[in-house]
Amino acid sequence: MTSTATQTLAATQETLASVGLGKYFKVTETGLSVTDEPSFEQCEALWETLFTVHKTIQIAMGDAMKYFRERWGEKADQIIGERTGWSLETQRNYEWVADNVPADVRRFD
Repeated sequence: MTSTATQTLAATQETLASVGLGKYFKVTETGLSVTDEPSFEQCEALWETLFTVHKTIQIAMGDAMKYFRERWGEKADQIIGERTGWSLETQRNYEWVADNVPADVRRFD
């Protein structure tokens, strides 16, 4: 990997290492960070967002794997397999759902 590619990857990882969820909340590798004093309604909205992510994370990861493989082919393994440590079978299961269950019929109740 070139020096520029390494710097770009490091900057991207730093940016994605935490995910801002509005003005008061940030999810990091170690958990949730809360700043100031969000209202009850803002906390309720955060909970709905976190619960949606919880319910849909596997299908979202399958969709991401499908996209990566379509865009970059075997190079996608640098993103998927090497970083997750998942078996090929696990990856294929996630991708199978992404490929075979249309978004308009997915339900997570």
